[in-house]
Amino acid sequence: GNQTQTKKAKIAQQYKFSYVEEQNQKDDLYHWLYKEKFDFVFIIGYGRLINLERLTNLKTQLFNIHYGPLPSYRGPSPIFWQLKANEPNLGLAIHRLNSKFDEGEVVWRKYIPNKPYYNYQTVNQIFNQTFVEGVLFILNELILQHPLIALCHDYLVESYQSKPQLKDVLIDWDNMSAIDIRNLINASNPWNKGALTSFSRQEIKLMDARVEIIKTTNHSQPPGSILEIGDVCKIACSGEFDLCVGMFFFAESYISAYNRSEERLSRNDATDS
Repeated sequence: GNQTQTKKAKIAQQYKFSYVEEQNQKDDLYHWLYKEKFDFVFIIGYGRLINLERLTNLKTQLFNIHYGPLPSYRGPSPIFWQLKANEPNLGLAIHRLNSKFDEGEVVWRKYIPNKPYYNYQTVNQIFNQTFVEGVLFILNELILQHPLIALCHDYLVESYQSKPQLKDVLIDWDNMSAIDIRNLINASNPWNKGALTSFSRQEIKLMDARVEIIKTTNHSQPPGSILEIGDVCKIACSGEFDLCVGMFFFAESYISAYNRSEERLSRNDATDS
């Protein structure tokens, strides 16, 4: 949007970077590349497929920075899907551009250990710093005229995940464990303000949660039932663990757990609200 573009322009001005705002999505990128004739270009967050046939007369080497390890987690939201899957290590990669999204040969890959409190924005900020290491490595190799070797990925499963839809951020109390729900909350926060469920047929989002080490009471409440409200809201889950939620998003408001007085979350799907 315009606010994002204005922010980028201010950052570029602050650090004295050249900044060009794309006006014509069909042609501006290609005109800019031919005008500048860079030796190397690194692309990040560009949502449209670049037509390399329009750049056949350009010697610029083009690389894309992807916040997934590739060829696993191709697609527009790799951080979300890695967090939701509770990957022990979160990966990002830099690959050469080819005619398909996220399919060029990978020339650099990096992993960071996942942690239970990492959410989408936390990982995004870490990756914003981490990819610089890859860019510097590639530039150094190219300047020294060393060949860039495509990395092996025999141990990785090729996969593509689309942009998360409503069903992907819904809590399924009967079939998801407390750990699954916590992972979904982390993956959905802050961009979706958390994972979605319902209360009294109204949408409510869980924004922050931790998993109890072990059930403290031998309760028989069904998953989704509120067991205790204090500084945190303790919710029954399937399996051996329960969930402690500290923050909700409800009725366009951020509400801390100790302000909640309801005794139970509805087990109805949020789509029924």
